[in-house]
Order: sequence, then structure tokens, then C-alpha cells
Amino acid sequence: MGTNYYLLTKDLKYKDKLGDKVAITDTPFFAYSLHLMKSSCGWLNLFEYHHGVIESVADIKRLYDTDDFEIYDEYNRKVEWADFEEIFTTKYTRYRNGETDKFESHITAQKRDIHSFVSIRYFTDSEGYEFTDSEFS
Repeated sequence: MGTNYYLLTKDLKYKDKLGDKVAITDTPFFAYSLHLMKSSCGWLNLFEYHHGVIESVADIKRLYDTDDFEIYDEYNRKVEWADFEEIFTTKYTRYRNGETDKFESHITAQKRDIHSFVSIRYFTDSEGYEFTDSEFS
């Protein structure tokens, strides 16, 4: 079981500027929505790549810092940046400090499973956070 996180904006100036995976939502309010990340037990948090819009965690922060965007989880709870950042940095820090038995890397798992029929592409941004350009939930 996991939790998905979304970047939402009500600002019409972003119409047609958020890429081809933008969705329109009416929950918790009418907004443009981009899927950001999934946090799942036992896995490193996985970010969704949005070509030309979100290609790194730094891009998410840059958009958030405009004050035009808010982060919500799939249960319609607003998440402030500090809390969102703690969610993913805690796992990544522990993993990088050797707790590889507690959190699985998507990249490592895919390399290990040579019989996988799933053709999902995983990669990292410049800070080492895992991304995929495949849609997922």
C-alpha cells in the first residue's frame, strides 16, 4: 500500500504549460494536477517525470516556490513542502546510509530481475532521486 502525491494549481496561466500528463481535477478543488510521487512501504519513493516541467526534485521545489502550486496527497490532505520533503528524504537518507535491507530501489530491483516483462524506464535526477517517465499510481 502506498500514498500518491500531486502538485495542484488553480492558476489559468499554466493552461497548456504543464505537459501532456496534466490532469484536471475537481477534488479537493478545481485545478490542474500533476502526479508527483508515490511513497510505498519497503520501496524508495518514486517520482514521476514530466518532460520539460518536472525532471528533478529541484523542479518540483521551483514550481512550489512560485506560490502558484500546492501539494496534496491522494486523501486530499494538503502537504507543506517541509513535510513532503521529509517523506522522501528520510527514506533516501536511510537507504544511502546502508539500510538497503529496509528499502528497495526500483532501479536495482529492475536490474536484478532479468525475467521481468515490464518495460518501465527508471532513472535518477542529479540528486539521486528515482524517477520514471511511465505513468503509475
